[in-house]
Amino acid sequence: MKIDHIYIGCYRHDVRFTRILVASIRYWYPDIPISIIKDYLWGAFDTSDIENEWNVSVLDIGGRSLGQGFNKLEPIFAEGEERILHLDSDIAMVGPALDTLEKYDEDIIVQKINSPSPRRLKKWYFDLERLKEFDPNFKFPGYLFNFGQFVINTGSLKKDDFGELMDVNVIPTYLYHPDIFFGAEMGIFNYVVLKKLMTSQLSVKNIDFAISPKSKTAADISISKLARNSPYKYLIHWEGLASPRMKSMPRSDILLYFEDRYYQNIEYGQLKKLSRAIVWSIFSTIRFIITKEFPKLRLAVIKTAVFLKRRRRK
Repeated sequence: MKIDHIYIGCYRHDVRFTRILVASIRYWYPDIPISIIKDYLWGAFDTSDIENEWNVSVLDIGGRSLGQGFNKLEPIFAEGEERILHLDSDIAMVGPALDTLEKYDEDIIVQKINSPSPRRLKKWYFDLERLKEFDPNFKFPGYLFNFGQFVINTGSLKKDDFGELMDVNVIPTYLYHPDIFFGAEMGIFNYVVLKKLMTSQLSVKNIDFAISPKSKTAADISISKLARNSPYKYLIHWEGLASPRMKSMPRSDILLYFEDRYYQNIEYGQLKKLSRAIVWSIFSTIRFIITKEFPKLRLAVIKTAVFLKRRRRK
């Protein structure tokens, strides 16, 4: 089934990856509609050259700061019938990946994670024991989905499907059961989709269409073959591998290749690339220290930001 639209979720600190992803998509698909969903929880950021030079629109969410990845819900709940591909920013397309995805007609196309470790399950998805208390009828199938990349038909999921789990009308999104669901949107998305799959309310197709840059498959990718007839009909997802020094990331040569392509037709492109890379490295280092070394401080900063935003609205 044809994919009509690509949506990319982004915020202030990953917009560098967003530019790279857009350049990679446009190499194989110059005309497909692309929209970015800007989350302003960490502040406003400029995407004008993405929009103007790369024919990309910004999904209007009223300047809201949904936070925690819940911007992925916005196009799903939109009116109209579309088949959409949603991507996290830290992804690159290394070939005509839509050719692979468009072979399938299921309501949702995902990438399965088989037999997740108890540690990963509880850290990024949900507390299974507490979930069983919350919903005794739920039967965990032994696998999860990675929602960094997925295809979905709009209307397959409704706001009501999330009504017992979170308030999607509160900004930032308010979770009713933070002691059960973790990993921001990951746990809640998986629960809702698996529940609907269990009750035959939607169809789900699992295929391997995104690889890790650490994989053997990624190691075999040749930059010289990233041409119109690229044999690599999939995505690479740097999930959890972002570094203040992009060159230190696995297969960073692919990221830098598409970053170069991005700035080729941008006015003062090389100057912008250099200055932005310096700024990104500085702020990424600060964020790395906060998120990796001082997780409690990170949580306090987020809670303080949320509190101040709500207070200003009052």
